Amino acid sequence: MGLREVSAILWRERHLLELLLFKLDEEELVLAAGRTRWLPQATHEVEMVLEEIRQTELERAVEVSRMAVDLGLPAGAGLRQLAESAPEPWQGMLTEHRQAFLALTDEITTLVQTNRELLDRGRRAVGDMTSTDPGPLDGGALRKQNALATVGSRYHRIETMQDRKAANQFDSEAQLLEVAYHAALGATAKVIRPSLVDFLR
Repeated sequence: MGLREVSAILWRERHLLELLLFKLDEEELVLAAGRTRWLPQATHEVEMVLEEIRQTELERAVEVSRMAVDLGLPAGAGLRQLAESAPEPWQGMLTEHRQAFLALTDEITTLVQTNRELLDRGRRAVGDMTSTDPGPLDGGALRKQNALATVGSRYHRIETMQDRKAANQFDSEAQLLEVAYHAALGATAKVIRPSLVDFLR
């Protein structure tokens, strides 16, 4: 496989990272609006894109290793080394790929941090409402308003009405929601893979 095919794989991977950014943006909108019923769907879509990225990354790693050897570089060479060793016009194209990857990973990292903060706040709110302490997560200061404000007010109305059946149903919904928060946090933790960071060095 030549540089043309390697570049095609990189284009595909860039497209998938852009799709991932879009899905994370959707997840943020869901969380910020308190539309938590869509959180499992948003998380599932993020995980689907991550799986496609993993498969493309494996294909890229194999072909880039072959190309590195052809260029006289070690098999684990990064994209910067490949660009510096490739002839024109591929040198410029590989450099452009690297710059685009770096910009995308910066955007994704920022959005992941925002989503982690929203997810952490929502998870804590669920824990408070069900009298459990989910414990703190690492991360920066929480910047968004409580995504569960409407759910919390619903719980308060249920308590006021002394409706035991509705309260039990809410407890079940809250437990499912906490599971959804944990799943979403797990997905965001896997977004930027160390192998991609190594490849961009």
